[in-house]
Amino acid sequence: MATAIDWPAAPFPQSPRGGASSGYRRQNRKTVVHFEPDSGPVISRRTALSAPVDYDCIFDLDTTQLATYDAWWKDTVFDGSLSFNFPHPETGTPFEAKILEPAEVTHLGGLAWEIRVTVWDVYA
Repeated sequence: MATAIDWPAAPFPQSPRGGASSGYRRQNRKTVVHFEPDSGPVISRRTALSAPVDYDCIFDLDTTQLATYDAWWKDTVFDGSLSFNFPHPETGTPFEAKILEPAEVTHLGGLAWEIRVTVWDVYA
């Protein structure tokens, strides 16, 4: 499923730092619970048939790109309340995503900035 909102266009980075080889971490959310009954082996149950996937991404930006991101976050996705099309870190194919928390922004000196965001694959 797609949305009309896209990740900011180039020259804004279209993949995390280092491209598909580095600059992001993928984490599948837990969909199984385990519990130990009074007697017998541990019992496991699925809580869902599919689980969202989180991508923790790092982007290197200059001052202009940071201003572009800040405006997009505030005025386009309304502080993360709307989903958007994001290029998959491994394949580049767009998927519907959300950013659930504001970016962690670090000033690296001069005009260089780093942002860290967790991108959630809505339909994984």
